[in-house]
Amino acid sequence: MPKMLSLMCLREVIEAIGACIDDNDVWQRYSWVYADGDGSVEGCQLYLSSPHDEGKEEPGEGDDRPGFAVSNNLYPFLEASTFAAVLQVQKRQKLDSTVHDYAKALDHYCHYDAFLGLTEPPGPASKNQEMPFKHLGFNIYREYDLLFEQCPSQHLPAMARAASEILRVPIGEALSLCRRPPVQLGQRVDGRISTRIEKRCYGLPLLVQIYVPFPWLDASRSGHR
Repeated sequence: MPKMLSLMCLREVIEAIGACIDDNDVWQRYSWVYADGDGSVEGCQLYLSSPHDEGKEEPGEGDDRPGFAVSNNLYPFLEASTFAAVLQVQKRQKLDSTVHDYAKALDHYCHYDAFLGLTEPPGPASKNQEMPFKHLGFNIYREYDLLFEQCPSQHLPAMARAASEILRVPIGEALSLCRRPPVQLGQRVDGRISTRIEKRCYGLPLLVQIYVPFPWLDASRSGHR
């Protein structure tokens, strides 16, 4: 009996990619995006395969697709890393892209092997672009600001030591910074760096601002730790 897979809509696949830390994390977690049809990806049911999925099954008989894809009538759409790259390029052109915007970009790449609307090599999103709303990030992965908004006297020595280690400055300079808050410990950093800073500042009044990758996501986890 064929294994039944948990299929997703396009929004769910986009969010799964955006839940990764960076491009390398995508590459380690996922291999291919499969679709159950050849129409617009926005109307298809999708499966996001892992390296484990791809490695454990032999191709179907007379078919290059893995057995799970054959038995569930799924066809390769894009490699997961390429899927993420298309999202990134689309976001750099329009920060508040919708699911429909991403669908058009993905369909175009699938059909033409080219990024939609791109006439020159993609660069980083401009920090000068007007932000559609304040919690939207520049990347397709979450970004974080971490700071000591206030430095209460009872925490001042510990906060200065933490700031010295994180910012790699002498303790005297860190103490001076903490006496004139706010102290920026990380700006638009990724999830790995954010986790390291939060662990080092455990027990201290640290403010964490989360920037979500897509405008429909909730940034309510922002706040003091």
